[in-house]
Amino acid sequence: MIKKLFKGEFAYMQNLRFFYYFTAVVFAICIICNIIFGTSLDIAFKGGTLVRYSFEGDLTEKAVSDYVSQFKYKSLDVQISEAVSPGSGEKYQLINIYTTNVLDTKKVTKLNEAMEKQFKDYKVKQDSTSSIQATIGKLFFIKCLVTVALATIFLLIYVGFRFRRIGGWPAAVMAIFALIHDLFIAYFSFIIFGISLNDNFVAVILTILGYSINGTIVVYDRVRSNRRLMPKASLNEVADVALNQTFTRNFNTFLTTFIAIGTVAIVALLSGLESITSFAVPMMIGTVAGFYSSTFLCIPTWVLWMNKRAEKAKAKEKAKKK
Repeated sequence: MIKKLFKGEFAYMQNLRFFYYFTAVVFAICIICNIIFGTSLDIAFKGGTLVRYSFEGDLTEKAVSDYVSQFKYKSLDVQISEAVSPGSGEKYQLINIYTTNVLDTKKVTKLNEAMEKQFKDYKVKQDSTSSIQATIGKLFFIKCLVTVALATIFLLIYVGFRFRRIGGWPAAVMAIFALIHDLFIAYFSFIIFGISLNDNFVAVILTILGYSINGTIVVYDRVRSNRRLMPKASLNEVADVALNQTFTRNFNTFLTTFIAIGTVAIVALLSGLESITSFAVPMMIGTVAGFYSSTFLCIPTWVLWMNKRAEKAKAKEKAKKK
């Protein structure tokens, strides 16, 4: 299979069922992971206060949680994680205390003093504090969804108009189908890698929208050209030729992008740059999904749809003649 792909001899339409099964299995695994691990929203979306403390020793989450519970914060969540200092590269431990309460400066100061006094043997010190109103977080989340929806609508209109000579709207709908596939895979990557959905999630989604649609447009453009050059060929044959002609180009684009983002992800992981890691890692998965959907799912499914439309049109013509 791999040799035929790079030789330009692969029969995409004949193997479409295999890719449907493969996609179904991947989605089933991702859904199971989502059920097991759940969806974690960042403070930017759900609101509240997140206070982080650095410490030394073997302090446990239970010990911190039992102590902080006296403050009677709503939806209290205490986690211990590891971070890397951007300057020295040294690893250190963090206590992450999250609550849906929005704590003002006085309350944060009171918590800091209590933590440093209670766990002075562990050299507890405040590392960072972030706080946001729940209504602001929800509003930001809604605005992000609207942005993604508008971008999708504009892409739908653009593809439908540009490729109107090869059945524009079906082509546009299949392009959006591929994008939805990619967006779900990007979402699942956040879940599987334990990354909270934050503003980077929106950045990843919008970047993948542009990246994925680019590969799809390249193939559609080749299909449009081949239909003029191969007037007697079936749509299946035209699509297979177009996909084989564009495979190397799209694969090289994907590989270059993947290596570049992978390099950023590795550097970010080694440097402890969590904000960059939460963008780069899902983006790597997104590029894989974008290449896969535009090559193996979008165009073959569009051909399947167009063939069924042609069959229905023929059936109607026969019915009229009778």
